[in-house]
Amino acid sequence: MKLINFTKYLACSALLISLASCEDNDYSVIENAVYIAEAAPSDKFNQQIENLVIDDTDVELKLTIRLASPVNENINVSVALDPSLIDAYNQKNSTAFELLPEAYRKMEQSTVIPAGEITGEPFVITIKPYMTPNNESYALPIRISTNSNGISTAGNADKLLYLFKTPNKQKTVILGGAEQRVSFKNSFPASKWTFEYWIKVNNITGRPTGSWEGVSNREFRAQIFTDNAAPIHLEGSESVLLRYWADGVLKIAPTLQCQLAGPFFDSSEFWWPDTWYHIAYTYDGSTLTLYKNGVVDTKLIVSKNFNFSKLILCSGMGRMQVEFAQIRLWNECLPSNLIKDGMSSQIPSDAPGLVGYWKCNEGEGRILKDCTSNENHIDFTQSHTNVTWNNKIYNFSDPNKKE
Repeated sequence: MKLINFTKYLACSALLISLASCEDNDYSVIENAVYIAEAAPSDKFNQQIENLVIDDTDVELKLTIRLASPVNENINVSVALDPSLIDAYNQKNSTAFELLPEAYRKMEQSTVIPAGEITGEPFVITIKPYMTPNNESYALPIRISTNSNGISTAGNADKLLYLFKTPNKQKTVILGGAEQRVSFKNSFPASKWTFEYWIKVNNITGRPTGSWEGVSNREFRAQIFTDNAAPIHLEGSESVLLRYWADGVLKIAPTLQCQLAGPFFDSSEFWWPDTWYHIAYTYDGSTLTLYKNGVVDTKLIVSKNFNFSKLILCSGMGRMQVEFAQIRLWNECLPSNLIKDGMSSQIPSDAPGLVGYWKCNEGEGRILKDCTSNENHIDFTQSHTNVTWNNKIYNFSDPNKKE
């Protein structure tokens, strides 16, 4: 992608517009043109796209509609919704964004750039907080046009796609003690897959973490991160055993180890108690990748055939105690952008490729519901697993934020 500094080119008689996609590297020379300033930044690679979180209050978006150079007449600019922008984005990124319903948006249909000026008043769009019946993802596709003689729109800077998401807010389940196995009604053959979840290991020692690193503090770490403890893992023709050790190879802090039948690999160290982490393992048919908080942590090149038949919780836990939220199993290898975009939100239970989805947000009882049509609920009613609930409602856009 080639980025264009619009400030520089506005000083020239002609405006060079970047077509602003990784595939489009051409320029078009325009004697004068109208464009959305926010759709043509000089400091961003991802142009024409804005990601926004909609929480509890109205969000006001201000668009600056500009002319490359002033003219001696008013320029009327129409602002409309263009759903084809959503369709194109969904097709390219394997997403399922929908047009934000009219009840949650307020916007005018036009704006004016006064004669002799290169911009008018900011164009304002108001987005209201919304609820979704099935955790839909919404977007707002904006495109401008003008009927003024001799004035056209400038390249790809005539459009802007807003992608919205709401932060996941929920209570969480606390587990410890005895192991619990959940046999799936039908096994899931998966040449490619993703397994993701939020987890927090609780410090139950009563001691402040304080000194935590290094060989001399290993015993203290092992009281919280029990060696060989697997709070959650998958079993089948090829198990994916995810277990903690108080020390990694560097012997300075805990590590999370992924053990297959034969090969294994360790995460980076520095896992901390009382801290939420989003963990995602993906397999694309040749590479097993661990993402930690949406960022690649480590990889293993491996060729395996997977057929998952069980979800196992609290294996070898000892006194270890953990909290869970948003456990998801996919029969697809999710790309990094979908992992990062979806980890802080709830998602539709019928999302393509989603075969298991335990939100862990019931807030009471001993059953964790699988929200997919497979209904592989986790039922602790006959087990000795310790199940309690944290009544705090975490905001998973930043679950570790201090109040």
